[in-house]
Amino acid sequence: MQTQLNSILLEYLRIPSEITKETLFCNHLEKRFKKNAPYLECYRLNNNIILRTSPQSNFPTIGWFGHIDTVVAQEDHPPHESEHHLHGCGASDMKGGLAIMTALLENQKLINEIPINFVFVFYEQEEGDYDQNGLQPVLEEFSWLQEIQLAFALEPTNNTVQNGCVGGVHGRLFFEGKRAHSARPWEGKNAIHKAGQLLMELDEKKPVEVMFGDLKFYEVMSATLAQGGKVRNAIPEEFMVNINYRFAPGKTIQTAKQELLDFVASRARVEFVDECPSGPCYTDNPWLLQFLKVTGLPQVAKQAWTDVARLALFNIPAINLGPGDTKQAHQRNENISKAALMENYQYFLQYLLNFPGHA
Repeated sequence: MQTQLNSILLEYLRIPSEITKETLFCNHLEKRFKKNAPYLECYRLNNNIILRTSPQSNFPTIGWFGHIDTVVAQEDHPPHESEHHLHGCGASDMKGGLAIMTALLENQKLINEIPINFVFVFYEQEEGDYDQNGLQPVLEEFSWLQEIQLAFALEPTNNTVQNGCVGGVHGRLFFEGKRAHSARPWEGKNAIHKAGQLLMELDEKKPVEVMFGDLKFYEVMSATLAQGGKVRNAIPEEFMVNINYRFAPGKTIQTAKQELLDFVASRARVEFVDECPSGPCYTDNPWLLQFLKVTGLPQVAKQAWTDVARLALFNIPAINLGPGDTKQAHQRNENISKAALMENYQYFLQYLLNFPGHA
């Protein structure tokens, strides 16, 4: 199986699928699945592929989700295999997860024997803005996806079960001043200087711990972008700082936005440019509890945003579990461990072979 997983992943790494340029890879997936898994219903919407077994009313529905896009490639070498790793753009985030999904869905004996309604979703444009994500139209178009009782998002998690996820809002803070010659700064108001006190407070702001059972999340605010000034010898009349606020499950976007506004306290004009909901924790989901029991894996909080939050909006309980290395995501010369790839596949195989009702 290790050889098969390596082969699938190398095949996928050799087909570029940078965000908004996923068509070639999606075409490849559609052709492959129709040939290798004709026992699955196969649907295509834009550059999204959705597969499922013919639903049985007495079977629970379990889903696997993975995005097919990558960030812009930064590799110095073409995709290749070394002794312990596979190398290429998207290896960890998240074509390694796509290889796992492919190996599962192309195992006809497994699919036929396990009393599960299997669902597999390969979707586009996860790496961009929230409102451009390809999963949204899929969830809107295929209402039967809401029958899923547990979904696995195969984002890179270092083979750790990560429950829930933090939400995020981005606020652009505009500090206003008055332009003047830098030789006579008293004739103007320096917009950059006006931001100083707020930035100092931001630097001193401590993470806030939020507990959900044994899961610990951190709420944090960070300045991530700054723009101001047009020429070197003029006092700038405007300065923009982007603040990203990450907030714990249980808090609404509206509440998070108000907390950011309260922190700014009218010291700047605030424009919200991107908003992502937090993902709830499913610590009592019976199908997840069965997975944890069978595999012996612990679970931790997801201190980042993933599409488990979007799935929750459609009443689909989902957790994160992928073979990729989180430190490799979006990195130059990305790679994934062969051992981690095999380990992830074994977790899912162990879960399925011990599924209630399987002889």
